[in-house]
Amino acid sequence: MLGKLVIVVLILIGIASASQNTRSVPDETWWQTPNTTTIEKNIQDLNNSNWSIRKEAASELGHMNDTRVVEPLIQALNDKLPELRYTAAESLGYIGDKRAVEPLIQSINDRDHWVQYCAIEALGRIRDNRAVEPLIRYLEDKAKILPCHMYAGDEYIESRTVCIGANIDADNAIGALGKIGDPRAVDILIKILDKNSGRVGGYANGAPICAAADALADIGDPRAVEPLTQDYEWFQGWVDSKDWTDCIGEALKKLPTK
Repeated sequence: MLGKLVIVVLILIGIASASQNTRSVPDETWWQTPNTTTIEKNIQDLNNSNWSIRKEAASELGHMNDTRVVEPLIQALNDKLPELRYTAAESLGYIGDKRAVEPLIQSINDRDHWVQYCAIEALGRIRDNRAVEPLIRYLEDKAKILPCHMYAGDEYIESRTVCIGANIDADNAIGALGKIGDPRAVDILIKILDKNSGRVGGYANGAPICAAADALADIGDPRAVEPLTQDYEWFQGWVDSKDWTDCIGEALKKLPTK
């Protein structure tokens, strides 16, 4: 009886181990085994009159590592439904085919906020240098309403709401530039540090500071060392600034000193 129990335990351990090995990659990199019938059905469903079927098809195609799905998803970026456009952008980012770069760059200027967001995120995943200048221009536009300014009463609440939304968008674009890793982004990232630290006037705004610090660390350009060091020293002793100094400190550890 004991011998049988040991065998059962060993079998269960083996199954668990196999399962862990199978799931050793992030969920986003899981690919469905390409099946011509499934692929063709999902491509066809992108033109279904039911919007939820179109959206589901775009999502399913993002998990199929097959070159046939790229062009239909690119076409879906022009669908009248924003939910389909941002789902198509997400799927193109997961697939990572560079044919999607120029269409995704166009989607940065989509009239829908979430399409912009997902297109930028996808460009960060694909990591093509063609996206650098458009992302810099996007951040320059966002900089017009960054950082958060302090007001009183209802005006304060409205300003903070706008600013938080702007920061989420800006952080996304900053992160994409960090993933791409092109040194052309260094100047705008340093400007974001200066504008949001409060060190050169205005108010401190932690979220863009940490996003820019992380991106500069990913790029690895030594020009970032001095401004990051200045911000690190500036925030020493500030109340509630530990998160900011921590992320700046981690960035400095990754950067070359010369």
